Amino acid sequence: MDDSAKGHRERLRSRFLTSPSDLPDYEFLELLLGYARPRIDTKPLAKRLLSHFGSIQSFLASDDDEVLLAIPDAGPGLAVFRRILHELQARCAEEVHLNSKKSLTPESVAAAAAARLSGRLTEEFWILSLDAGCRKIAWECLSRGTADGVNVSPRAVLECLLRRKASAAVLIHNHPGGTRQPSAEDQRLTGILQSMTDQIGIELLDHLIICDGFCFSMRQGKDISFSERDKSEPVERYAETSYTEKR
Repeated sequence: MDDSAKGHRERLRSRFLTSPSDLPDYEFLELLLGYARPRIDTKPLAKRLLSHFGSIQSFLASDDDEVLLAIPDAGPGLAVFRRILHELQARCAEEVHLNSKKSLTPESVAAAAAARLSGRLTEEFWILSLDAGCRKIAWECLSRGTADGVNVSPRAVLECLLRRKASAAVLIHNHPGGTRQPSAEDQRLTGILQSMTDQIGIELLDHLIICDGFCFSMRQGKDISFSERDKSEPVERYAETSYTEKR
């Protein structure tokens, strides 16, 4: 990188430190990329990424390294850097929305799940184990599959819940690039698990499907909105709701 490009990066960094929100998206991304590709002028790369992915969020959410590496100047280091940023984004969302000290809401679980699973190219099956007060015990990935599906054993789900000594659970998986409506297999698996958890005294509260930034609740039969809510609207909490009665 020549001296003029170095000077430009320093000026960009100075502008960011003075007023971060004033930077347009391409300049913010340009500055960020400088930490992954420090030896090149990252302005053209930032513009190429925004042109291809459409937004910073879409760039971070995608895990298609093959597509990223086809973009000039991206490089394998940027692919790793993007995965680190996505993991950081997901963990921050989980810290906020899955706080283990409070009873969780359907909206909070949906927000955390969307941050983790939106944009993934392969299906992942996650389990949120909860105590009797609907507070988080554990949030973990049980299985990773392909773009077309993920193999989940009902026995493995039960073993996970019993190991965590869970009183209740929410199941979550994603549909990469498809419909967020449950498939016949989703419905079959949920029915089996509902019956099995009922027999051992664990309440299966919901099965959520994440697709393209949306979250569909199989229990409610509709999308869950997890945007900033009207403060006057009452908040439904898992602890205050009997999901088995409302199926």
